[in-house]
Amino acid sequence: MLWVYEGLTEYLSDVLAVRSGLLTPQEFHEEFARIAAAMQSHSAREWRSLQETTVSAPLLYYQSRAWAARLRRQDDFHQESALLWLEADTVIRRGSKGRKSLDDFCQLFYGPPSGAPRVVPYDFGMVVRAFSAVYPYDWAAFWTERLTRLRPVAPLEGLEAAGWRLVLSADPSSMHLAHEADDKDLDLRYSLGFYVDDDKATIGDVIPRSPADLAGVSPDSHLVALNGYKWSKELLHDTFGAPPVPTLSAP
Repeated sequence: MLWVYEGLTEYLSDVLAVRSGLLTPQEFHEEFARIAAAMQSHSAREWRSLQETTVSAPLLYYQSRAWAARLRRQDDFHQESALLWLEADTVIRRGSKGRKSLDDFCQLFYGPPSGAPRVVPYDFGMVVRAFSAVYPYDWAAFWTERLTRLRPVAPLEGLEAAGWRLVLSADPSSMHLAHEADDKDLDLRYSLGFYVDDDKATIGDVIPRSPADLAGVSPDSHLVALNGYKWSKELLHDTFGAPPVPTLSAP
């Protein structure tokens, strides 16, 4: 059930950040573009379902990011589930013609009675019944299909239903740069197909079928030089120009 706990908190953390003024709507769009593009780069979803990543969480938490895109997936039930909760929200909003939303589910599922903090166990059936009470729909089939399916593409239906599509831009977004600074790496997954850490110039992972992958680059390799000059992030940017980064665009 980590797709409920971690996925919904991932989604709400960004939604509530906008509502409280900690993020701008533009930054919210940039963050969801980053999440969507990152999930799109994981070819391991072709053989490992989202549900299986939640079962494997105790192992995935302590493994390196190397080979995750191709062989394993990471603990991406946080980010991928956030996209699914967005999709669920659009189903409720469109079906109820704006009268209901995911807010109503949260109020019902996590709301009254008020009192001292306590642990309340829940299961899949309770989640489905709460959704159905907010908006009648085959929620059991909705969640079961999305948790168990195997397919090469990320769940972008929620973005599209909300009126957006994922595109690549040459201008790095503020959230893309913020995550690079926080992770201390250079994220080139959407252009050359890898990311490299700032400290030792070590390649963390390589995106399957990307230019780096086709050139034989592998995780844990080290970048030494570029065109005969000592490697640096600035040199790469100057050599290749601004690499594309994900953003959202209205159709």
